[in-house]
Amino acid sequence: MLFPILEATRGVLHTMKEGWWEFWSIPWLWRVVVAFMVVNAATTAGIQVIGVRVALGHPGVGASGWGIALSLQAVGAVVGASVVKRSRPGLGVCVLSAAAMALPMLALGLGWGVVAICTCFCMAGVGITVFDVSWESMVQEKVPQAVYGRVISVAMAASLMSVPLGAGLAGSLLGSISDFLALLSLSLAVVI
Repeated sequence: MLFPILEATRGVLHTMKEGWWEFWSIPWLWRVVVAFMVVNAATTAGIQVIGVRVALGHPGVGASGWGIALSLQAVGAVVGASVVKRSRPGLGVCVLSAAAMALPMLALGLGWGVVAICTCFCMAGVGITVFDVSWESMVQEKVPQAVYGRVISVAMAASLMSVPLGAGLAGSLLGSISDFLALLSLSLAVVI
């Protein structure tokens, strides 16, 4: 073989192309991934950019309240894992549970107190973990093992590429509309 790097590159590109076509051939899979591109972009914009700004400016929340809220999201994740361990929710419950990610943005947008904001973060932790564990299990069970690695690579790349887009979206929203309207719009985007 004269050019082993060229041959390896052709093999990788061929494998990526196979994964891409296999991904699009499974309608329930790509529909959820596309929906999660919106969820990831909205939560990045609403929680990691605008939410931080709102929390730090909220007299009842501040940096310490924000830290507690994020810690309670992790506690919610542990609770969510124990829920999933005991049951096997279907795709509908799985996707619906992810809508809990709208709660922290809603609480911040409406100017709720630190206890309500922390509760919403905890509930979001439960919801996203129920979604994530159920989703991963479902994909592993239903996607043929022969193409699983390629398909999940495409799914992960697609859903995660929206994170920087969400940060950019937040930058364009800041100053052009109120934080209240931005957070309510983003929470609505997660639910829809």
